[in-house]
Amino acid sequence: MKYLDYALSFVAPHHCLSCNEEGFICCQKCLEEVMDKSSGKTCYKCNQKCKDLGICGRCKPKQSLDSIAWYSDYKNTLSSDLVKALKFDNTYAATKPMSSAISTISRISSIKNIIVSPVPTAGRRARKRGWDQSYLISKGFAKKEGLRFKSLLIRTSSFDQIGSTKQQRSEASKKFFIAHRKALINGDAIILIDDVTTTGSTLNSAAKVLKDAGAKEVHGLVFARQFLNLN
Repeated sequence: MKYLDYALSFVAPHHCLSCNEEGFICCQKCLEEVMDKSSGKTCYKCNQKCKDLGICGRCKPKQSLDSIAWYSDYKNTLSSDLVKALKFDNTYAATKPMSSAISTISRISSIKNIIVSPVPTAGRRARKRGWDQSYLISKGFAKKEGLRFKSLLIRTSSFDQIGSTKQQRSEASKKFFIAHRKALINGDAIILIDDVTTTGSTLNSAAKVLKDAGAKEVHGLVFARQFLNLN
């Protein structure tokens, strides 16, 4: 699918999903317009204002993530269209603007011994799509930033989160992952990358597994945040 999309782009070039400019699935101007200025200044769990780490003091004790930042709000039409294009329409070109967007919100200058790792998609979904979108986005980000890229997690189960409560998501996420390549994890800082976060249960579960395996720090970077105030 990746190579088919690449080949077709020469015959039928992509057009920006927002302004329709030829040659891009999302042009730079439109991408910049959907940047969420509240990223990191709002708690990704409860949506309350917080300091510059994306997690408020009230939620922090229950979090394994040291920080989290997101580029855009999933409610924005362009953001959701990019995610859907990659996940459901086999549009490989969507990985480039998403990786580029995540690069603009990363704060890697103060972090040492970094490994970039994706939050793996359930195997059956990746097989159906032909790729794992988080893998592609994180690999593009790592290449752009000149960082080590390793898949450090194995997905052990899948769970359809659509329509589920926050408690159901939280309980299911505890069984999602096991650590892979533990010798690489010990003492390093991990940047976890995903396409979308909602309640944050999946990201936090992944961070806990990595810290239990010896990671010194775990920071989350996400293309889009979809805040769901679920009971």
